[in-house]
Amino acid sequence: MKSKLKISKHSDDNSTLINYYKHKTPTSFRYSLFNHIINEIDEDVVIILDTNRKIKKFEIEEIEARLSAENIFFLKSPIKAFKRKLFGLQIFNFRKKQVDKPAYVLFFELSKDQFNQALFDELLYAYDLAFGIGKKKELTEIQSLYLVDFNHVMFNQDVFEDTIYDSVIFAQLRSSLEISEILDKLD
Repeated sequence: MKSKLKISKHSDDNSTLINYYKHKTPTSFRYSLFNHIINEIDEDVVIILDTNRKIKKFEIEEIEARLSAENIFFLKSPIKAFKRKLFGLQIFNFRKKQVDKPAYVLFFELSKDQFNQALFDELLYAYDLAFGIGKKKELTEIQSLYLVDFNHVMFNQDVFEDTIYDSVIFAQLRSSLEISEILDKLD
């Protein structure tokens, strides 16, 4: 498994960076890694899902319905959608005029029992995901801090013991959790 991955250390905080862009089945790799991590720890995991960062578009109502169907409590906050202009030029507008829809960030906790292949394959796979492990603050406080500045939450040990940020868009993740042993188990 490791041979298909590019693994390095982040210079600022010694967190692990993993590029999985050459992996034959990146979605399966992501699910296996997250499933293993969630099943290894003794507590729920906080997941932060930003609807701006995606490879497939779901309407917010679809996301809410899917989480509700799994009995997953979530908090939702509107955020600014990414700009569709770059240097004054319209982007992603080749065929028809696009209307910027509101974007949201969702915060929810998952137990071992709630994280499953169906939830991942039908929803979570399509988004960049932030995992908070060992939360030290209540979900509402995490939400408030995140809305002020993403950096107040992610890789901040006052908020989480460990953090994993997975970017499906760039096929890489960053983890403060030591995951080399976990990667060995995935072989």
